[in-house]
Amino acid sequence: MAERNERAYEKVIEHIKNEIWQGTLKRGERLPPERELAETLLVSPAAVAMSLKSLERLGYVEKRTDQDDQRRKRISITPRGEAAVEKCWRALSAINRRMMEGFSSGEQEQMAGYFRRMLQNLIGTPEGVPQNPFERMGCQCSKP
Repeated sequence: MAERNERAYEKVIEHIKNEIWQGTLKRGERLPPERELAETLLVSPAAVAMSLKSLERLGYVEKRTDQDDQRRKRISITPRGEAAVEKCWRALSAINRRMMEGFSSGEQEQMAGYFRRMLQNLIGTPEGVPQNPFERMGCQCSKP
């Protein structure tokens, strides 16, 4: 059970980091509510809470009381979190440049098209098709 919780915990952290890296989440912006994150990632609310506490301890996010609703906590990225994301982007950009050496711009665009199609195959878009690739393939292994 501990191994399964650890994977869920890592899944939440990776999701939040991806939101930051993609620019979907910026400093001072609110994260979605913990329950919504849990539903999106198919993990327990406890795994989300544990992940956020870890990110907060590391100084990447901060929790503050919401000024509009004193019962809620506002979770946002910190300058340290933004700096970590920027460092990752620089490293990933360098890797990407090296990986694409020797490919023409047309070849790179064609490859990107293939990757997008593969991603669509995993995610699915038609109505009624689950967005989770595990559910789409009929696997129940990702359920909390």
